Amino acid sequence: YIYNSYREKMKDSIENKNNTTAENILRIYMDSEPDSKLDKQVKLWLISDFHKEEKEAILQHIWNILSVTDDSGKKRIWDAIQRKTGLKQPKKQILPGKIIWQVSAAILPFILFALGLWFYNNYNKTGQKTEVIAEVIRTTIETMEEIHHLILHDGTEVWLNKNSSFTYGDDRQVHLTGEAFFKVAHHPSEKFVLQTNDIIITVLGTNFNLKIYPEEEIRVTLYEGSLELAIADTTVMMTFGDEWVYNRNQSSCEMNRTSKSGPTWNRETIMYENVPLHSVFKDLERKYGVQIEAYDPAILNDTLTLKFENDIQLSEILFLIARVNGKFDYLIDDKTIRIKQTNN
Repeated sequence: YIYNSYREKMKDSIENKNNTTAENILRIYMDSEPDSKLDKQVKLWLISDFHKEEKEAILQHIWNILSVTDDSGKKRIWDAIQRKTGLKQPKKQILPGKIIWQVSAAILPFILFALGLWFYNNYNKTGQKTEVIAEVIRTTIETMEEIHHLILHDGTEVWLNKNSSFTYGDDRQVHLTGEAFFKVAHHPSEKFVLQTNDIIITVLGTNFNLKIYPEEEIRVTLYEGSLELAIADTTVMMTFGDEWVYNRNQSSCEMNRTSKSGPTWNRETIMYENVPLHSVFKDLERKYGVQIEAYDPAILNDTLTLKFENDIQLSEILFLIARVNGKFDYLIDDKTIRIKQTNN
């Protein structure tokens, strides 16, 4: 384990013999050369029960120096962290006595990152990055080939899918292009407003997924609570289990029902439930960086219900979809997938 693995190094490096074990481990870590094995061991140690009280004391000190002066802002950040970590809430006053371990500017983002990261068991399979937002300046995050998990200053959690753009600031007004799943923290006095180029979603506190990539259909799925959706001069009220789909080409919409408890693109197992193939293929293009061409555009309107592992190979997914659909075969030509009529 990390303490035993690096015991000899600690003996040579620790200057202050009064430091706690946790302080020494983190001091050694910050003084070490980049090492992926050590990074992994430190993160495992952070999420374990070893030296828990010492780690909580360090967290207390970090809490006191957070660059968030507003107590309500700090509380919102901590509420989100506490739900996932189970750590005790820091006291409001500064820790009494001498602070032995001085937190450097470098250690703060690492600890915040680790606190947000440790709850997620499927990190390796889904490739997610977790970030706790302590600063509340207007910021835009662009995701490319990774899924990002954010904990905003108000306690709201956001999972950003690949090839998405998300803007947030010091209020509850955000903007999205792409896809994201929201767990909106409930604040009765302040609505959460999600703006896009096409629609505006207003909620107080709820769980929903918005898929709004350019030139694709818009899909809003509500998993908890209710929300108000505005498009052009129309307002739509959605309740638990509703899924609203808007076809840009036809300027038409429909309301469906879903039995799913949440999206699956950010989980270990992905599930499609009566989803058109054109939407499924777009997801595969983003996920695997390929282009899918269909011999007959009409087949893209066929729907698919299928469940598979997130880390499955593209060839395996195509095989499953082709067998379930039964109307096409496929040819993989480097980064191009050609959907052709079946020979059966």
